[in-house]
This record gives sequence, structure tokens and C-alpha cells, in this order.
Amino acid sequence: MKNTIIYMPLLALLLLPLPGHAADTPSPAITVSAEANIEAAPDQVKLDAWLVNHTPYTTMDTGNMSSAPFDAARDKVMARATALLDALKKAGIASNDIRAGAVSVNRQTRTEKDDTVQTRWEITRPISITLRQLDHLPQVVNALLDQQVDRLSEPAFDTSQRAALEDKALASAITRARQKAEAIAQASSVHLGPLEQADASTPGAPPMPRYSMMQARSAKESAPALEPGMISIEASVNTRWSIRSAP
Repeated sequence: MKNTIIYMPLLALLLLPLPGHAADTPSPAITVSAEANIEAAPDQVKLDAWLVNHTPYTTMDTGNMSSAPFDAARDKVMARATALLDALKKAGIASNDIRAGAVSVNRQTRTEKDDTVQTRWEITRPISITLRQLDHLPQVVNALLDQQVDRLSEPAFDTSQRAALEDKALASAITRARQKAEAIAQASSVHLGPLEQADASTPGAPPMPRYSMMQARSAKESAPALEPGMISIEASVNTRWSIRSAP
């Protein structure tokens, strides 16, 4: 006669609910968003300028290609960049506040009336400037225009204390979020628990639009006001707060 053995501990283990199965139902919580804004006086301004040269349009002929036009256009851009850097230093800009970017090369094509496709190369070098004496801005803009830059950004006023002010704005946004969550909890007759989650964002300085040389010269001739005004440091948070029932 065979004996039947039943492994009760193993059977009991198989009947137990899987870990985390009961956690499918989210715990009660209050979710709120909040924003904060801090205004500050700017103490610096940034400008971007672009120097551009082109090779002549030519019909591509792989059997008779010469690098001379490309080399000439590249050398001209480099020489113009050197002259511009010298002019900026003479205008009082410190060397570490001037950044000459890498040369970029783009291929451009056009189709003639006889359907012939012609090609040229565009060689561009960007120059970025940080100006820490705002009253020198008109002088620097004039120096850029006198050097025949091909594109010029709008002045972007900023503060050297942006990181610290962003932290302050985030702290204010969290405080405001807690106030809103407490108001909701009180109105719902529950107790507000600790913060469970917070997603924060602080938009950086707005992008600087580019102006062509013609647009930049037109702005110079119209003598625009270069008053910076105040800048705004913004922060926003999405928060989740635990709650518990009132006793």
C-alpha cells in the first residue's frame, strides 16, 4: 500500500497572493500644481553674431572638382572672425566673455531654368558675447555692425544669479502647493500627510531670435531703446501629497 504525502507548506505558499498584487489600488492622495515668479534686475546681456561666406554656385562635375573656392570662403570667414574678436576686445569685452564657435558647413542647391542643378557651400562661424556692463551695449552693437556681421541676435538680458533665484522660485512654488493641498484637505475633512512626489520645471532664458544684417542695420538707424527692464524667473511644480482620514 502506497503512502500519500501532502506537502502542506508548499500548497499554502502557492495559495498566498502574489507580492504587490494588493498595491494595484492607489493610496488616497491630493495632487496639486503651483507656480511662483520672482523678478530681478538684469546684470548681464548676451548677444550672438554669425559670420557667413559662400562659395560661388557651380555645376557639380566630379571629374573637375577644385577645393580652391571652398578654401577661399573658409579663409575669409576665419579672417573676419579674427577682426571681429579684435574689435570686441577693443570695445572692452573680456576674452573669457567671448566664445568663437566651430565653423559649420552647409550645402545649398538651386535649379536653373534649363533644369541644371547648381551647388554652393555656406561656411558659418558663430560668435557669442556676454556683456557685464549694460551701459556698453550700444557701443558693442555698433562694433558688431561695423564689422559687417551677417546675422545678429536680439540682446538677451539675464542675471548672473539665475541659479539661486530659480531655487528660490522652486521653494516658493512648493510652499504654495502645500498651501493649496492643505486647503483641499481641510475642505475634505482629511489630514494632509507628507509630500510623496514632486515634478518641477524652471524655464531658462528665452531663445534669442536672429536678425539678418539688413534687419540689424535698420534697427540701428531707428535708434531703438535698449532698456532691459526687469526679468522674470519662473518655476512650476506638480505635487502629490498623501492623506489620511480624520480621527
